[in-house]
Amino acid sequence: MKKIMLLLLLLSPLWASAQPYVTNKKKVAELHRQLKVSKPDSARVNIYIKLCQNIELRQRDSLLHYASLALTLSKKIGDKNGEGKGHLMYAIALRGIGYYGEQGSITDILSHLEKAEKIFKTTGDEFQLAETYRQISRTHYVMKSDYITGYKYNMQALKIYERLGKKREMSYLYEDLSILYSSADEIKEQLYYLNKSLALNIELNDSTAIGDKKGYIGICHKDNGRYELALQSMFEGLKIFEQMGSNSPDYGVPWIKGCIGEVYVLQAKELISKKNIEAGKSKLESALKLFIDRFDAETAGKMSHRETYLQLAECHLLLSDVSAGKKRQHHISESLRYYTVSNKTLINTDNDWMISISYLGLSKGYEAMGDYKSAYENQKKYVLYRDKYEDQRKESELLKLKMQHAFANEKEKVKAEQAKKDAEAKRAKTQQLSIIVALGAIVLAVLVIVLILFKNNKQKQKANHLLQEEKEKVEAALGELKATQQQLVQSEKMASLGELTAGIAHEIQNPLNFVNNFSEVSNELIAELVDEQQKPKDRQDEALIAEILTDIKQNLEKINHHGKRADAIVKGMLQHSRTSSGQKEPTDLNALADEYLRLAYHGLRAKDKSFNAELATDFDTSVGKVNVVAQDIGRVILNLITNAFHAVNEKKKSGIEGYKPTVSVTTKKSGKRVTISVTDNGNGIPEAIREKIFQPFFTTKPTGEGTGLGLSLSYDIITKGHGGTIDIKSEPGQYTTFTINLPT
Repeated sequence: MKKIMLLLLLLSPLWASAQPYVTNKKKVAELHRQLKVSKPDSARVNIYIKLCQNIELRQRDSLLHYASLALTLSKKIGDKNGEGKGHLMYAIALRGIGYYGEQGSITDILSHLEKAEKIFKTTGDEFQLAETYRQISRTHYVMKSDYITGYKYNMQALKIYERLGKKREMSYLYEDLSILYSSADEIKEQLYYLNKSLALNIELNDSTAIGDKKGYIGICHKDNGRYELALQSMFEGLKIFEQMGSNSPDYGVPWIKGCIGEVYVLQAKELISKKNIEAGKSKLESALKLFIDRFDAETAGKMSHRETYLQLAECHLLLSDVSAGKKRQHHISESLRYYTVSNKTLINTDNDWMISISYLGLSKGYEAMGDYKSAYENQKKYVLYRDKYEDQRKESELLKLKMQHAFANEKEKVKAEQAKKDAEAKRAKTQQLSIIVALGAIVLAVLVIVLILFKNNKQKQKANHLLQEEKEKVEAALGELKATQQQLVQSEKMASLGELTAGIAHEIQNPLNFVNNFSEVSNELIAELVDEQQKPKDRQDEALIAEILTDIKQNLEKINHHGKRADAIVKGMLQHSRTSSGQKEPTDLNALADEYLRLAYHGLRAKDKSFNAELATDFDTSVGKVNVVAQDIGRVILNLITNAFHAVNEKKKSGIEGYKPTVSVTTKKSGKRVTISVTDNGNGIPEAIREKIFQPFFTTKPTGEGTGLGLSLSYDIITKGHGGTIDIKSEPGQYTTFTINLPT
């Protein structure tokens, strides 16, 4: 269920921030006209953002281009809100929709979203902050399968949208919540949020979203065996898409037809199992027609056939079981053809579940043809991918339990917060009642005094004096009442905020779970081995003993692998969380430079396997240990070395024949000073920009690849933090050398 719902989300036009499914050409043309006459100010930034919002996600390069322009201009003119929107749109463009193209780097996407979040918190733009939370949520649970973190950000966004009354955005989040609950097999909650989303779509008269929702509700019923309800909802969705005509999204009608066909196949299987062959065959033929319609529409719309290949293949295979003669042979051949194409499409993906289905179908098809050798070969491949998928399924089961636990905790928390709010409201009501009673008593006292004074004309002067005193008391009481009311309003505001929730799901848990699981399995294998070895020698199964020992060895290798993975995660987290103490201490600069040279090289190699460079070092052993802030100097060296690697990599990409990328690091002691030099044989730095190189936010890297702060911070660390100097020498097209001079 989880896999299906996530795939549907990737197909949905609501996948990004109100992105259109088809480019609004008329609107884009008008925006381009405005762009030509605009000045380089916030208005132009907004035009870039609007262009991003009116271009479909499949035009990813255009989206990245305009988002990049928005970011560059907003930073230049100091438009913080525009910069936040630029980061948000850049993240959406990087991610794409997955179904039409490659998704971007998760690290880069989250980096842009975190920057947008920080900016919108500063500017107080709640709507854009909520939109950022929604995109962070989807990135976590769609791209990382981190449903718990996704749920946390989803709820943060939903609270803001509900407070602002943004119904369209609320419908998006209700849809997302239904998917999150499906991952925990919470069917009741899943349908609840789908119907809440549908109600808002109907209120907003959003035909595309209504059609989508009808399809999703139908799939939910289908996966839980309620076929008639599934067909009812799906046909309603199909009718909506067909009535939209040319305004219908190109995926709409074929997708719904495929969903209806899947229900027909399930009904056919039930009928055939009950020996009602003809009725089952009729259902399969109806399903086949729908799948062919879907295939033709996808071909016309240049969409993926990934699901449709499997639908067609399975339907033909099932029809071969209830057909005879040439028709049977035709269905077998068609089934094998579609399973083969499906397998070629899927084999280089990580979708082990769908790959295993394609191999199983090929095995059954070849068996039906009497080609038992091919059937056996494909059966073996099916078992291989089925086992890989089973490992993933076990992880999913564990994640499902965590999700159920998290949802239960959230419900309890909501219940507790509501009880607290009710208690606060009751207390506030009691205080208000007390104030009203006190005020009533004061007013009554005033009336009594007025009546007495009215009747006693002889004491008029005294009565006037008394009235003045009582008037002052009433005004004082009213002042106290207003102050108390203000306190009550503030108390209510504070109660509505609730409590901040801590993050859950630690990165270290996954590898440790593997270690525990493989340890338990190994214990069971050892017990089995001991039992076997206790048998008399002539009754011992040597092959079984060898197999068990092999399994134990493999398990130990996996335990070692995941243990190292956990160790790497911990070290990475510690390094990430470490902050500079500012305390100088004796430091081996040679060792430090060598360490960061290797670190930078392997870091870049991890990102780009094709990258290679010659590393050269010349360390003066007389340098010894120097009093510096090791972490700060390390950051400077790492920044310079990383820049050097980027420089030689860029030059290598230009295709110069015989070019050999080289980065060298040298140290030298001269009197009471130590120099550290980093040299690369890259493209060099033009003289015109050398004087700007240490200025904040100045960068020569492409947009999105550098902040322009690395060298600026390095300059401050060396000059202000250590009383040293940092110089640059460069020959365009030949080399660049950065030299650090530090007092010993």
